Amino acid sequence: MPGKWRHWTDIEKTSGWNGPAIYRVRMLAGGRPVSIPRFLAKDRSGIVSIGMTGRMEERRRQFLSGFRRGRGHSEANLLHLLLKHTSLQRSFGRFELQYRFKSVSSRVAATTAEAKELIRYVKRYGEVPPLNSALPGRYSRKW
Repeated sequence: MPGKWRHWTDIEKTSGWNGPAIYRVRMLAGGRPVSIPRFLAKDRSGIVSIGMTGRMEERRRQFLSGFRRGRGHSEANLLHLLLKHTSLQRSFGRFELQYRFKSVSSRVAATTAEAKELIRYVKRYGEVPPLNSALPGRYSRKW
């Protein structure tokens, strides 16, 4: 059953939902969203990832595993590598991750909703969130 966006929650806390969903992950430092310079404007909401899944709770656990160990969700694996091999930690200090999600009716609906969310983000900021690798349908004329 499709739902509304849930409140931002610490990435450590369970989602309570293991059905299809779209989600966002953001970075906070000092309890506030990190302002991320993007091509067209600063993203003051600190969004580092937008995605979709057929199983929300499983995806949250994969993201956490990737972030901690570098083995799990591909975007979180990248964040793990950035923490280990770049000045990310020095730039932002100690930071936290939060996520929010919206349940959708099916995996197909999640795919469509994710593409719309990414296109909306790109139109505002000129590029995908830092941990996303590509914009779905970027060569189509749909947007």
